[in-house]
Amino acid sequence: MKVYKWSKKNSHFLTAQPKHIGFGGPKCALWLDEKLRSGMSEPCETFESPSLSRSSDFNCYGVELWGFVMPESSSLVSGSGSGSIGGVVVR
Repeated sequence: MKVYKWSKKNSHFLTAQPKHIGFGGPKCALWLDEKLRSGMSEPCETFESPSLSRSSDFNCYGVELWGFVMPESSSLVSGSGSGSIGGVVVR
């Protein structure tokens, strides 16, 4: 597994529109269409990652989604602390 962490060069973590979702920028490390059936990957400044697929365009046969829930008492939620969130994981 290879992990690409936030490069701190920009904060283009996520773009979500009715027709697509994309991670990173200005060129997306990972871009998926609204049906999660086709995607694209390009070298990405946000994560300093290369293209994550053999060709820039690809078809999806499965998508695994993860979420993170932070407790309400978390310093990141209340603004009293500092921290960073962001990265792309490739298996």
